[in-house]
Amino acid sequence: MVISEVSLKAGTELLRKLWAYAVYAQGTKNSEVSGFGEVDVNGHAVTVNDNFHMIKQQGGVVGTHLDMEALAHLIHHYTETSQNPKKLRFWFHTHPGNVYFSWTDDETIKKLTTWGLDPLVAGVFNEQGESRWAVVRHGQRVLEVDFKVPGESLSSEELERAKRVIDPILTVKPIAGRLWREDDDSSWLKSWGFKSRRR
Repeated sequence: MVISEVSLKAGTELLRKLWAYAVYAQGTKNSEVSGFGEVDVNGHAVTVNDNFHMIKQQGGVVGTHLDMEALAHLIHHYTETSQNPKKLRFWFHTHPGNVYFSWTDDETIKKLTTWGLDPLVAGVFNEQGESRWAVVRHGQRVLEVDFKVPGESLSSEELERAKRVIDPILTVKPIAGRLWREDDDSSWLKSWGFKSRRR
C-alpha cells in the first residue's frame, strides 16, 4: 500500500549530479555505482538534501559492493564533527537501462530499514536521467514515484566532475548484486547507531 500524503523533494543540483554518476559509471566503466546521502524529515515531508557521499566500492554490471571500512570512516567523521549520522538515510544506486527496484534492491532496502534507517529513501538512476524513488517507513513502502531529471543534457563539465569523484573510489570487478559481500564484517552496522569501529 502506498500512502500518498507523503511528499518527497530533492534539489536539481543533486539530481543532475546523480545522473552524471550514472552516465559516467555505466558509459565508461560498464558498472553500477552506489552511495549515501542525507534526508531531512518534517512530518510527512521528506527532503533529500545536497550532502551526498560516494565511498570506496567494487562495481560491476549487476551491482556494487561498498567498502565497509570506508563506510565506517564516513560515519566516524560525522560523529567526530558533531553531525548526525542518522541523517544518512538516502541510498542511491544506478541501473543500466530501465529503472526499477530489483529483488536484490528490495532485500537491501529491507535490511537497511531493519538496521534503523527509518525512514529510508531509495533512488535508482539510469543514463537517460530517469529515476525511481521509494520512501520506506516502518518497513512499509509509503511512496514510490518515477521522475525525469530536468534540464538539458549533461555538460562536459558535469561529466568531468563525475569522473573525478568515481575514478578514485570505484574498482570494477565481476560481482554479485548485493550491496556488501557476504564475508564483510558488517555486523557493527546492525545497530545503525552509526558507531564506527575503532582500530
